Amino acid sequence: NHLKNKASSVTDMLKKLADKKLIHYKKYKGVLLTPKGEKIAINIIRKHRLWEVFLMEKLNFSWDQVHDIAEQLEHIKSDELIKRLDNFLGKPTLDPHGDPIPNEKGKFNEIKSMPLNECKILKEIVFIGVKNHTISFLKYLTSIGLGIGDRFRIEAINNFDNSYQIKVKKNNLVFLSNDLASNILNSADSMIFQMNKSLEEVNSSVNTNKSSSFRKLLAFFGPAYMISVGYMDPGNWATDIAGGSKFGYSLLWVLVMSNLIALLLQSHCVRLGIVTGKDLAQASRENYPRFVNLFLYILAEIAIAACDLAEVIGMAIGIHLLFPNISILMGVCITVFDSFILLFLLNKGIKKLEAFIISLVVLIGASFLIELIIAKPNISDIASGLKPFIKNDEALYIAIGIIGATVMPHNLYLHSSLVQTRRFKRTPIDIKKAIKFNTIDSAIALNLALFVNAAILILSAATFYQNGEYGVAEIQDAHRLLAPMLGSALAPILFAVALIAAGQSSTITGTLAGQVVMEGYLNFRLQPWIRRLLTRLIAIIPAFITILILGEGATGRLLILSQVILSLQLGFAVIPLIHFVSDKNKMGEFVIPN
Repeated sequence: NHLKNKASSVTDMLKKLADKKLIHYKKYKGVLLTPKGEKIAINIIRKHRLWEVFLMEKLNFSWDQVHDIAEQLEHIKSDELIKRLDNFLGKPTLDPHGDPIPNEKGKFNEIKSMPLNECKILKEIVFIGVKNHTISFLKYLTSIGLGIGDRFRIEAINNFDNSYQIKVKKNNLVFLSNDLASNILNSADSMIFQMNKSLEEVNSSVNTNKSSSFRKLLAFFGPAYMISVGYMDPGNWATDIAGGSKFGYSLLWVLVMSNLIALLLQSHCVRLGIVTGKDLAQASRENYPRFVNLFLYILAEIAIAACDLAEVIGMAIGIHLLFPNISILMGVCITVFDSFILLFLLNKGIKKLEAFIISLVVLIGASFLIELIIAKPNISDIASGLKPFIKNDEALYIAIGIIGATVMPHNLYLHSSLVQTRRFKRTPIDIKKAIKFNTIDSAIALNLALFVNAAILILSAATFYQNGEYGVAEIQDAHRLLAPMLGSALAPILFAVALIAAGQSSTITGTLAGQVVMEGYLNFRLQPWIRRLLTRLIAIIPAFITILILGEGATGRLLILSQVILSLQLGFAVIPLIHFVSDKNKMGEFVIPN
């Protein structure tokens, strides 16, 4: 009746489909798809739903308009076009109506849902789909302010007619009949459901389903190295150089303790991202009131700006040291182009970006290994620095800077997002394996970062403190004194190269962290190149103005101050993190032990 065709015409069509071996057809006994027919049908569904996403997200059609247009577009016979469309959209898993989109292999993601009229308790739930796709029904939902991914609260259920009173956006109350409620699907598993994925363009882009355990472990390696560069950025250099030159090896224990704290916190980030499928910013947005989220967002942006300030200045100093004709101010301007390096590498895939970062980490580590061989520090003096001791208030200030430089707030946001780039089965066993492999990855990467930080402090102590140069706080001064004190022309060159590598790698991850925080807290999305350029400018403008006003001689003090600011911001990221991973309702069997 819907197609307005005669019964005889339908029978003829069914016979033709059966002749092509697309269906099993027996008169009066119904129709079943053959494997060949099912494959074609799923492919049409995939194309249709991808076009719906494109029409709504990129061309701003409403969700009640996209179906009819997509029905025309789904008949385009170009597999390459659909493949590119899928990649362009970031491999979406749900269409605008909340229906699952099959992947290129024809597999659907399982979505646990239930009709609203089956929910018999007063609670907040997530709207994830509709059973009724008619234009009038979709327009009605739009008129009451209800869209896919929105949260609303059941305020009352009328026992007489089973109608529902719900509170949606702007706190307006809406009454729904039982029939309307039966067509609204809500999440039966809100822990996993998420419409906007963290770093959506690379989310679940790395397949970890490998045959051997070793290859599976290698597939998980990468995110922690992206995080580790934040633990060896130019801000760390400034605090380590100042600590080593003024107090010798005595603050080495602060580095070790900070690294242990970092390992614990990053393991919690791994757990949060893998189990809930949300990064720290998204988890905060979904669980805290708006004013709390706004406060946390502002603090996160301040932390990222402070971190980026150190990274931009450090990289600019490195460029100046290697190429003296380029001023630090000009070096700051040059760092804007690393946004485009990030965009280029991310378009090639997250593994390419990770390989680039790991190569920079190896370069930094190798440079300092050679520096230590040249400096020849005393092993017993190094061991004495592992005993906890704070000499005075100035040592305490630098120690706080070391903690801020080591345990960075933005790394907590970023790590909980990056672990989601790995694709694996959502079974309890596979989730446990993902947590284990990512924790191993974190332990290796962060201990490499500890080696670099310790090497900088030891190099500073062995070179400057032992020779009575207690006032070396500027990176430029350290670079200038290395050659005469160590008697090697190679030492300052390696120092400058490692500094550029540290600045470049950490600015890239800092920019990604800015994206995670903005999208997570504000649910605000921009074109990738605009978003990354904006994040980079937030760091460059303060650095440029500061150097312009205070001069290049103030860079060392600025670097240490930026790390102290990071230390003071740390609690506002740690407290929500601990809150979420210790919540059994969110984490289930993966909650951290009390």
